[in-house]
Amino acid sequence: MKTQIALLLALAAPALQAATITWGASGAVSTSTEISTNGTLFEAWNVSGGNETINGTTFSGSPTNISTTFFNDINADFWQSPDPGGPDGAAYGRALDDARWADSPTLTGDITVINLTPGVTYEVQVWNADTRGCCNNRTRTYTAGNTLSLNTGNNGFGQWGIGTFVADAGGTQTINVAGPSWGPQLNMIQVRTLVPEPSVSLLGLGALGLMLRRRRA
Repeated sequence: MKTQIALLLALAAPALQAATITWGASGAVSTSTEISTNGTLFEAWNVSGGNETINGTTFSGSPTNISTTFFNDINADFWQSPDPGGPDGAAYGRALDDARWADSPTLTGDITVINLTPGVTYEVQVWNADTRGCCNNRTRTYTAGNTLSLNTGNNGFGQWGIGTFVADAGGTQTINVAGPSWGPQLNMIQVRTLVPEPSVSLLGLGALGLMLRRRRA
């Protein structure tokens, strides 16, 4: 009996595992309505340092839960294309106009999101854009178990990508960003809360209760 209870309690304990992002939709920057509104906003960062509200989401210039290990920035330079379409196209263009980046020999860097709730499903959306003539054909990879590739130009407009992950027991998510010869870059990022995962602990305790009731019978 003790062995069975110990086994059930072990199964009920949350598993420790690295959070892998499952990348899904991606595309060229086109319209402000491509900014996801799924679930509820956890945090959104506009690295230019100013607040911009786009498609109902406010991208803060001073995030508290998102940071990068690469810190260089250039204001009013990265986005030289016309404003994207949509009702908030001008704000979208302003947000894309700056980036956190690092040049060679620093070819990789990390984006870190903290204070996540373990077991909860989150959505992350990232942007890689630089439409200057020097730099509008640079592909970077965003990796957390799986890899997303985004090009800065993509016909002059840069790209965005969306993925989902379940926060692990540490409540921290890291995304490695790499460029083959020009280093990491990030223009914008948002993290949204989707739905909690089914509680493994509750399922395990429920099974334990059922076994005890059967024993008493």
